Amino acid sequence: MNIFCIYTALALFCSCSPHCSTFRALDKHIQNIEAYESAFSEQADSLKAKLESEQDNGKWDICKQLFDSYMHYKLDSCFRYVDAMSKYAVNDIDKQSISASCRVRLLYRKNFLLDALELYESIDSCGIGREAAFHYISTGSRIYRRIAAQSIDSTRYRQKARQCDSALIHFDIGGSYRIIAALNLKTDKENYNIVKEHLERSTTPADAASAYYLMGKVLLSMGDRNSAIPYLVKSACMDIELAVKDNNALYLLAKALYEQGNIRRAARYLKQIIDDNRFCGYPALMDRNSKLDSIISSAIEEQNAIHKGLYCAIIALVLIIILLLSYHYRRQSIYNKRLEQASKNKNVLIAKYLELAADYICEVDNIKNSLRKTARKEGKDAVIRQLMTAPYADSEFPNFKKIFDEFFTWLYQDFEDDINNIILENAYPIRAKSGLNTELRILALIWLGISDRQKISRILHLSVQSVYTYHSLIQKSSCFSGDDFDKAIQALPDRLPSIAKKA
Repeated sequence: MNIFCIYTALALFCSCSPHCSTFRALDKHIQNIEAYESAFSEQADSLKAKLESEQDNGKWDICKQLFDSYMHYKLDSCFRYVDAMSKYAVNDIDKQSISASCRVRLLYRKNFLLDALELYESIDSCGIGREAAFHYISTGSRIYRRIAAQSIDSTRYRQKARQCDSALIHFDIGGSYRIIAALNLKTDKENYNIVKEHLERSTTPADAASAYYLMGKVLLSMGDRNSAIPYLVKSACMDIELAVKDNNALYLLAKALYEQGNIRRAARYLKQIIDDNRFCGYPALMDRNSKLDSIISSAIEEQNAIHKGLYCAIIALVLIIILLLSYHYRRQSIYNKRLEQASKNKNVLIAKYLELAADYICEVDNIKNSLRKTARKEGKDAVIRQLMTAPYADSEFPNFKKIFDEFFTWLYQDFEDDINNIILENAYPIRAKSGLNTELRILALIWLGISDRQKISRILHLSVQSVYTYHSLIQKSSCFSGDDFDKAIQALPDRLPSIAKKA
C-alpha cells in the first residue's frame, strides 16, 4: 500500500509539472510531422506547377519562394532554384545581386566556406536597391561570422561581421535578420527588450517562430532556463508546422533539457533533430548534433548505471520486506503449513540432485564405453588396455551409496523404524547393519518422490527387474497393496507411527 502511494504521488507530481502540457503539444507535433511535411510538399508542388505556366518575368519570384522554402527543408533542392533565379534575373541588377547572395547562403550552409566567401566578395553591390542591399549585407554578416569561428584571422572577419550588423539595424525590413544583427551588438538586457518588441510585431508564422526562438536564446544567455523553455517549445512546434528541418529551436530545447537533468526527453528530441538535419543535408548542424549526442549518450549511460543500482537496491529492499512479512505471517498464522511445504520442496530438490548425480555417473560410464569402441576401431592398444578395466561406475557407485545413506539417515533418522511400523507382524523386519540396505534405499527414493522404477534403477545402479522384485517383496510384507503402498511411504513421517497391524 505504501509503495502504491509513493508511485501515485510521483505520477501526480509529474502531471503537475509546469511544462508538461507544453511538452505534450510538442510531442503531438512530432507524431504528426508527416502530415506537416505532406502539406509542405503540396504547397511546393503548387508553386512548381505555377512556375511551369508563368511568364518569364514572374518566374524569378516563384523560384525565390521555392528557394526560401527549401532552404530550411532540403538544401540540395535549392541549387536548382538558385540557378533558375540567376537565369531569370536577366539584366535586373537587384535580382542578380539577390540571386548571388542566395547562392552564397547555400554554399556556406553546405560548408563550402571558401567558395562562398570568394563568390560573396565578387558581388557588385554598387547601385543596388534597398532589398538587394539588405540581402547582401545580411549574407555578409553570416558568412563572416561563420568564417571567423573557423579562421586563424578571426579578428578581421569578426570585425567585418560587426560592420554588417551595424548596417543592418538601420534597415526597416528583414524581420528576424535585422533583429539578429541587433542582438549581436547589444547586451543581454537590451536584447530581451528588442526581441520582446519584435515578438509583439510578428505578423507571419515564420516571424513568430523566429521571435520565439530568439526570446528563448536570449533568456538562456541570461541564465533563465525555466523561462526560456516554453518559448523554445513554441518555436519548435511552429518550425514543425512550417516543415523547417534545421531545428535550431528544438536543438536549444534539447540542450536546455539536458542541462536541466531531463536527459531522456533531451535524447528523444535530439534523435528527431539528427534525423531532420540529415534529411535537410546541413553538414554544420550534423557536427553540432554529434557533439551533443555524445554528451547525452554518456549521461544516459551513467544514468542507466545509477538507475540499475537504484532498482537493485529497491528490489533488495522489497525482497527483505517480503521476507520479513512472510516470516512474521508464518510465525503468527500458518507456520506449520509453510514448514510442511518447505519440507516437501526440500525433498523435491534432494530428489532432483540425486537424479542429476546419477545421470552424471551414468554419462561418465557411457563416455568410457564410447572411447573404448573408438579405441578398438583405431587400434590403440594402450588405450584399450586402460579402458578394459572395471567400468567407472563400479568404483563410484559404492561411494555414491555411502554418501546417500549418510545424508538420508541424517535427514530422516527414524526412517527404518517407521518403515517397520507398516510391516506385518509375521513378516521379517527390514534392518540394515549400518546406513541403508537395498530395500531401504528403494523406499527412501519413493519417499523422496521418485517412484518411477527406471529412475530408481539408474540411481541405485540396479536392473529394473531387481527394483520390481525388491519392491514387490516389501509390499507383500506390508499393510498396504497396490498404489496405496507407495502413498503410505511418501506420507511418512506424517502418518502415526503406530499403525494397526494385520494378522
